[in-house]
Amino acid sequence: MAEKRKAQIIPASAELRQKAVNFRRGIGMKLSKKDIRRIEQTIEKSSDKFATQALTTLRLLRQNIAAADAEARDRPGFIDLTRRAALDMKGLGGTFGYPLLSSVADSLHDYTRERVGANDVQMAIIRLHIDMLYLVVHGKIVGDGGAREAELVEAFRAATRKFA
Repeated sequence: MAEKRKAQIIPASAELRQKAVNFRRGIGMKLSKKDIRRIEQTIEKSSDKFATQALTTLRLLRQNIAAADAEARDRPGFIDLTRRAALDMKGLGGTFGYPLLSSVADSLHDYTRERVGANDVQMAIIRLHIDMLYLVVHGKIVGDGGAREAELVEAFRAATRKFA
């Protein structure tokens, strides 16, 4: 039987650090207030682009859900597309000031994670998620929203548990 050894933290070599950070155009390993502000400005400038791309993706999902509703054999492909889009929005929403979008996308991703097919009720739950995501981005609801939005997110989670 092999002997168990404790994990060791090995400090990165100078060569590895140089590969990880572009010293001509990038930033150093320790961020100054100026560096942090520069990163924040870049994210702020990219926020509109993110919202535009998210709306484009959500419009595509809204178009494809009609075909998936009409033809059950189209549902696996639609669910896979939805799962990937939800994962992207879940990961990027908070970065661009849309944590509510991340919360709803997280619920949708969890709901579609293991799903291949879906019955009509499950498709309705997916559609409600997509509609909510669309409203958040189109309405530019930044931040967590408020108490009502928190209740909606909890309602989505309850529906996904009930109709899993």
